[in-house]
Amino acid sequence: MSHTESSLGVLGALMDELPLGVIVLARDTRVVFFNRYEEQLAQRDRVDVLGRPFFDEVAPCMRVSALVRQFERLGEVPLEVDLDFQFDFPFNPRPRDVRIRMRSFEVDGEPYGVLYIEDVSAELAMQQMRETLTRFLVHDLKSPLNVLQLSLQELMLRPVDDEVLETLGDAMRASRRLDRMIIGLLDLSAMRTGRLPIERAPTDLGELVTAAVADLEPLARQAEITLDVAVADDPITAEVDGDLIRRAIDNLVDNAIRHAPPKGNVQVRLELEDERVRLVVEDDGPGIPEAVRAILFEPGARENATRNYGLGLTFVRLAARAHGGRIRATDRGDDPGTRFELTLPR
Repeated sequence: MSHTESSLGVLGALMDELPLGVIVLARDTRVVFFNRYEEQLAQRDRVDVLGRPFFDEVAPCMRVSALVRQFERLGEVPLEVDLDFQFDFPFNPRPRDVRIRMRSFEVDGEPYGVLYIEDVSAELAMQQMRETLTRFLVHDLKSPLNVLQLSLQELMLRPVDDEVLETLGDAMRASRRLDRMIIGLLDLSAMRTGRLPIERAPTDLGELVTAAVADLEPLARQAEITLDVAVADDPITAEVDGDLIRRAIDNLVDNAIRHAPPKGNVQVRLELEDERVRLVVEDDGPGIPEAVRAILFEPGARENATRNYGLGLTFVRLAARAHGGRIRATDRGDDPGTRFELTLPR
């Protein structure tokens, strides 16, 4: 046995245990390895596949230009192709959704192509189910919320003293914020799959920050949190989707209020830096451990059994990326607490 064959044997033993299909192709497209999972996925014995030209005989239905064209460059450049397909398999009554990743590697200077094939039908079906349930949930929540808002509007038109009117105003602002959060559930799902259209327009970010802080003032007052806001007198405008960015600001300030200590302080600053705008939100709470900050913007991120961060920060990250911006969380140096920085191009 040659050294090359021995090396491929070791690689084959490892790849045979992977929970996804693995097909290794030589430079002339002949199949040199066909792992166990791929046998189950394709319902084909490897002895009937090995040594045969892959694109011509083994899987002619996969003879798509992206794969063939890229494979022709094997040995010249590293292969890196990701594609999603839907296949009709004779043993399945319904087409299957398959994700294919094509990469390349070398053994003793000889290039090989490798296809990683994953059946994602169940994953996509679950994703579609989640999106459907989300739409039902949003529909069911909007109806009682509309009734609540109409009732509050009616009460605010009646003769009441200033204190009651202020309380009704707080309730109305909270209901409008809840309305934005409910719609955000749909947007969060769409943004994850890249289907949410971004409607950019010149927007005064200072006005968005001021409005968001005003809506959250009752929440801060109830928690005995002081809100300090610094926004330049001159407008700071940017080409953004104002509704999405407003909700991102809401989530950042709300998060800071929830994690600041009683009688604590939350600082909100809007800064202009060359061709970028930076929103800084700081709290003086206990801070977030570095290990948690690494996963902070993932869905369901939590620090412990009682301290979780929900989907709000996930929405902020998706909104920032959709605008070509970024969000990051750091400590405040010598001061306790956490600093969030949302940076957007103008």
